[in-house]
Amino acid sequence: MYFENSHFVYRQLFNNITKIKDKNVLFSEISEDNFFPNRSFFKKQMSAHNMFSFKTLIFGESICSQVRPYILIIIPSQIENRKLREAIRRTWMKSAERNSWPRFNITKTIKHVFLFGYRQHKLLHDTQVLQKESDKYGDIVALDFIDTYKNLSLKVINGVEWTLKYCNGVEFLLKVDEDTLINVPLMVELLTHVSRRRNNDAFVLGKSHWNHKPEVSRKGRWKVSEQMYPFPYYPLYLYGHSYAINRAALSIISATAKRIRWVTPEDAFITGILPVFAGIQRLHAPSFTVCCRRTYDCEVIWNKNVAITSTWNAKRLKRLWAGILLNKCNPDVPFYDI
Repeated sequence: MYFENSHFVYRQLFNNITKIKDKNVLFSEISEDNFFPNRSFFKKQMSAHNMFSFKTLIFGESICSQVRPYILIIIPSQIENRKLREAIRRTWMKSAERNSWPRFNITKTIKHVFLFGYRQHKLLHDTQVLQKESDKYGDIVALDFIDTYKNLSLKVINGVEWTLKYCNGVEFLLKVDEDTLINVPLMVELLTHVSRRRNNDAFVLGKSHWNHKPEVSRKGRWKVSEQMYPFPYYPLYLYGHSYAINRAALSIISATAKRIRWVTPEDAFITGILPVFAGIQRLHAPSFTVCCRRTYDCEVIWNKNVAITSTWNAKRLKRLWAGILLNKCNPDVPFYDI
């Protein structure tokens, strides 16, 4: 059945994402909790402190040249994940951009870009490889910085800078990890609803961290030194595999990021620290995604959640997309088990 009545589609989606246990609230504002014992550590400078702008190797300037997207999806990517990018292009991204989503009519313009740095000592090689991919698909932006996990904050901020320069008419920038699938019709309706409620307020939207005081890791992949960040907790932030930044917030985030000390991880910095100092609202949408428990693909296939992560490879992504195409899944079998 194809739902041609957009009002019916909206009502159906809206009903799905409001059937939640969290007080039946579609979204709520995160209140500040007087986190930093010494805010002077992050004190804004009178002039630019961090210069996030790097030389652009592949511009991707044509991505928004003919259209003004409602949502620009920025996907930080690794050069070796070519098969996963191909799968993204051929499944949910293709349907989103061509308005061919199964059973739903996407009335907004969607565009995407894959964002890259380069691997250490492989600048020339990686630029040549990505240029070929760019020539074929036209969805690549590559910058002159070493692409590591610790540089992810730099990578995403440069995605914001690129958006302001080459796609400044966009209504929302949606940052999405490679291993995350977005239920695009549901995302459009959620963003439209929140935007109407918030008028022209600057905000970031996603699912807030489960812990009201997210602890700073001093070891492992997410290790942050005390020199970089001396406090034991981050301000409450949104999970980084997918979050939205509205147009009013983009330039504020760009300006603020240049004037305070930056830290990793990227989600704590961009959806926690920056909004606190910039006065940007952080909005928690319980339906945005699933966290910290078994994940079932039915939650996305049946339009109950906006995003699902842990699609680590092309095979898992194609399996999930097949379920969306057929509107079929097994509610007893988890897609991902913690």
